[in-house]
Amino acid sequence: MEPAEPGSYEFDSDMTLEQMFASLNAEGSWQWGMGDSYWYGDYLRSGQPGATQVRIIEHGGGAGYVGPIPAVPRYLIGIRWFTGDTNESSLAELDQLIREKILPLLNARDVRGAVSPF
Repeated sequence: MEPAEPGSYEFDSDMTLEQMFASLNAEGSWQWGMGDSYWYGDYLRSGQPGATQVRIIEHGGGAGYVGPIPAVPRYLIGIRWFTGDTNESSLAELDQLIREKILPLLNARDVRGAVSPF
């Protein structure tokens, strides 16, 4: 499972965004929030505005999506990297965290590399 871009993956899950939100916050390593965007639709995010964030969106959830809407909920997780961020985590460390910790919490399956829209 090599990402097309570090930290960017498409995956299936039977969980809703709300269930993912609860699972991620219950784990406690990071604080997650929910957002709403005209372009992306509803999404989850960690990190503060103006800093590096990890975001999760559902395909087909916003106006920016072009393509067929999948029969099973299909999600995308990606890193929104800010070059001026003082976050000490490298892109490789964030990618590893996504693969080894976050995706398992989301009951992710059929995980594939993707290009982040963020």
